[in-house]
Amino acid sequence: MVLAVMALLCIEPAHAYIDPGTGSMIIQALLACGVGVLAFWRQIKTFVSTHLGGKSADSSASDDAE
Repeated sequence: MVLAVMALLCIEPAHAYIDPGTGSMIIQALLACGVGVLAFWRQIKTFVSTHLGGKSADSSASDDAE
């Protein structure tokens, strides 16, 4: 326990950085996630509008025939 406390008290700065390659990879991953969410949202809206909202093309054709 004393060793753990000493280890936490003796923390030195890491002097670390993110190089340009890593930074651009993070930006690319965020952009890809954003595009994926937008595409998924479009599919959800299409599904809801065709299956849950209003009449579909098949039901409107059968209503006209009557």
